Amino acid sequence: MDVVFGTHRLGDPYGEAKICRVLGKSLVRQGRDAEAEDFLGRAVVLFHELGEQAEESDSLLGRVTQSWRQDRVAEAYADARQALMLAEAASSANLRATALSAIGRCALALGAPQETISCCTAALALYRAIGNDEGRAYALRVLGSVYHHLGQWDAAVATYEESLALDVALRDDYFAALALDQIGLVHQAAGRVAEATSAWRRSLALLECLGNPEADGVRARLNAIS
Repeated sequence: MDVVFGTHRLGDPYGEAKICRVLGKSLVRQGRDAEAEDFLGRAVVLFHELGEQAEESDSLLGRVTQSWRQDRVAEAYADARQALMLAEAASSANLRATALSAIGRCALALGAPQETISCCTAALALYRAIGNDEGRAYALRVLGSVYHHLGQWDAAVATYEESLALDVALRDDYFAALALDQIGLVHQAAGRVAEATSAWRRSLALLECLGNPEADGVRARLNAIS
């Protein structure tokens, strides 16, 4: 906080904007969304005034996550759209892909699954071109959720399994567990009890090793299906 006030007093708006963005995104990662809002909002305003399109886009994407977690999906969607426009102007492939994934996630929640498929497919192509496997895994998780929503069970499982393979390669046990949990849910919806049980057992094993409290939910699903 003192650093923010210091850069403000020194008349360094770029420095202030960068610090606000870093603080805001850090608070979002900690789940402190209400505290993050002012910092990210300030960063967006300052970067806009400075004409820093890529920086403004990145700050908006931080605000998308914060708004999403507060169930302000329409606001998150609008910010993601603005972030995409800025990313395109700044010729940033990574920011474009991130914005497209965010738009896709919001679009599904707003009842537009075809927009989700279109945006996430475009994001995947960009992530693949720049070699961002973490981004690819995320976009695939969003795509998996839309296929699940549409009742396209085989497409959903195949998409989640592709995401899972990337998560395993990245050694990201948490997101691997998340993908397995979603695979279990799809199999359950399709009436495939044995496959759902297998996926949930693998998910539970990973979450228990991580000491993650989300293991309780997976365990409850396993108990209910047994």
